[in-house]
Amino acid sequence: MHSFDNKEAAVRAAAADSDTARLIDLCADQIRTALDEAFREIDALSGAVLDIARHASDLLSLANAQDPDASSGAESGSARYQALQLSVQNACIRLQFSDRLNQRLSNVAKNLTNLAKLMNSSDVPITEAKWAGFLDAARITFTTELERNMFDAVFRPSAIESGNDSAANAFQDLTLFDGDTRDGA
Repeated sequence: MHSFDNKEAAVRAAAADSDTARLIDLCADQIRTALDEAFREIDALSGAVLDIARHASDLLSLANAQDPDASSGAESGSARYQALQLSVQNACIRLQFSDRLNQRLSNVAKNLTNLAKLMNSSDVPITEAKWAGFLDAARITFTTELERNMFDAVFRPSAIESGNDSAANAFQDLTLFDGDTRDGA
């Protein structure tokens, strides 16, 4: 009876691991789908901003062509166009956050997918060597120093013990998405 209980427990544990792996894989797919949807919209927004810039340039050219002698009006129109052009450039720069966001979330989805594969592998339980290999591959996807410090603080506490002050302070300086919000952006 005792061996039956152990076998039944092993089967239940394997089923739970399999369910967990499928859930992790599903979450990774949801992230990828959300990214695809969001970036279609961001691409459309970027195109709209560039269209605004083109139309503003066309309007300025038309205004200058209709009344080239109206110096005060032309200067005013030129100044307004330059202000609009600056605003469009600022909007384009601010839209670049989407590339970084895409990279980060794609890396999260990749790591979740790889974790699900590891959990579904035939080498259950997961060996220390396979886990270490998974962590090494996952760490590579953490592309900024802050991200790597946070990873090390969680998975490599020996980095903290060996005097890596930046890893030791990773949680104190925890900021996943840097952004200057002083101007309300």
